[in-house]
Amino acid sequence: MIGIGKNYPSPDEPEEKHINFFLMAKNALLPHKESLILSKRIGSLIPEGELAVVIGKTLKNASSEEAKEAIFGYTICNDFSARDTTPPESNAAIRKSSDGLLPMGPYLLLENSLRDFDIRTYCNEKLVQEGNTKSMLHKIPELISYISDFMTLHPFDVISTGTPGPKLKVERGSIIKVEIDGIGFLENKIV
Repeated sequence: MIGIGKNYPSPDEPEEKHINFFLMAKNALLPHKESLILSKRIGSLIPEGELAVVIGKTLKNASSEEAKEAIFGYTICNDFSARDTTPPESNAAIRKSSDGLLPMGPYLLLENSLRDFDIRTYCNEKLVQEGNTKSMLHKIPELISYISDFMTLHPFDVISTGTPGPKLKVERGSIIKVEIDGIGFLENKIV
C-alpha cells in the first residue's frame, strides 16, 4: 500500500510541486464496518477519504500511457493520520501504519478508464470533507509512472491518491464514512 501526500490544493499548505509518497504496512488495513481500535498511545485521528487505484500488472519505469493501461480498478480508502501521540514526536510509521489506520473497500470497481470521482467524508453523518479527483495536483497515470521509477509495482498493489481538504481531528466514538460516487461507501467506528 502506497499513500500520496499533499495531492490536492490547500489554502493552509504550500502547493507540493513534486510527488510525495510513502508506504503503509499491511497491519494498517481494516475492512468495512470493522471497528478501529486505537492504541492507547494515539489521542486523535485525521480522517482522509481517498480514491485508491489498484494495479493490474507488473510495472517498472513505466510511461504515463503504460501506467494507465496497468490500472486494474478503483476502491475507497480512509488514510487516517494518527495525531496527539505518545511520544508527541511520533514517526511516519506510527502516524500512518498503526493497526487499523487504513480502512479499505468494500467494493472494487473493475474499470481502467480515467474519469473524475466525487469524494465525500462524513463524521457522525456530518459532511466534513468534499472534493473531486479532477482537482488532484498529480493525476493517476503520473503517480503510477513516478512511483514505478523507484520501485517495481505488482498486481494488486494499491495507491491511495490523496485527500481533498479540509483536515480535522476526530476522537474515539466517531463513525467515519467515506463515499465515492460510482463505487459506494466505506464506514468504520473509532473505539
